[in-house]
Amino acid sequence: MTSRGSAGPATARAGWPSVGRALDVSGARSRRAAAALLLTVAATAAQARLPDAYAAIRVRPSPGVAERRFDLRPAIARARVSGKPMLWYFGAHDCPPCRVLENSFEEHSARLAPRLVARFQLIEIEGYLRGPRMVFVLPDGEYPLAALRVKLGDRGGGSFVWPSWFLLDANLRSLQPLPTGNAEYLDPDWVELRFGL
Repeated sequence: MTSRGSAGPATARAGWPSVGRALDVSGARSRRAAAALLLTVAATAAQARLPDAYAAIRVRPSPGVAERRFDLRPAIARARVSGKPMLWYFGAHDCPPCRVLENSFEEHSARLAPRLVARFQLIEIEGYLRGPRMVFVLPDGEYPLAALRVKLGDRGGGSFVWPSWFLLDANLRSLQPLPTGNAEYLDPDWVELRFGL
């Protein structure tokens, strides 16, 4: 029993370094793969937005643990100076349908961007599906997302759908209700028809 007991651990120890090295190599590969994936996701999130050709005024939240605050006052002031109706786009960094829509707008930017930019001032709100509550600061006060939706003319109730669009005048009144989600917006013919391009 003693010899078996001694031989067992000695044999296990003798074999352990090669297994340990294999685990270290595989662990290093896993760590490198995980790091590469994380960088890819971070790069995609950093680029998650409408293409630059659309000249959107981008509104990002201030960092916060309890809430994310979006100060829209400077964007609204700039849009009012343009004299054009405002086309607000709510996209989220962690929203796959938003990425699909943004990729489609990139693909059709030569066709759509010049006419959208000539007719509207785009404002892009760069949100998140998950995380702390969102608060939107407008010239007349602060609004959580549900109250902002009502203010902007969304009477649909229910959950907010990402991506979403709002067409507004200088006083933030809805000019026309727009569909939520990305399905219609993937068709450039529909976009031209809907926005009178």
